[in-house]
Amino acid sequence: MSKPVRLDGAAGREIEAAAVWYEERHPGLGIDLLAETEAAKQRLVATPSAWPRVPGVPVELDVRRCQVHRFPYSLVFVELADHLRVLAFAHVRRRPGYWRRRLRVTRQKPQPHRR
Repeated sequence: MSKPVRLDGAAGREIEAAAVWYEERHPGLGIDLLAETEAAKQRLVATPSAWPRVPGVPVELDVRRCQVHRFPYSLVFVELADHLRVLAFAHVRRRPGYWRRRLRVTRQKPQPHRR
């Protein structure tokens, strides 16, 4: 059974900002970016473990990236028990690793209840 894709709020804003940027420069290109991003999300759903791990991130976190065709962006994601969580819509050459602080939320586990 395939897992749904859920975007972190920041990742969703990054996609929107990139689409607006491309649309302002060439009408229709922002729409193309959104279509290619949707296609990338479908590839994630089909084969989440097939995508390469992000270098420099501890292997046990299993953070991966899926390239968006035609554009210099990747969906940076982690597979959780019930969904695929997209941490970032990251440009492949700008600000590498800026999204790593978002991993803290993924790594946190519920604390045991103490009396």
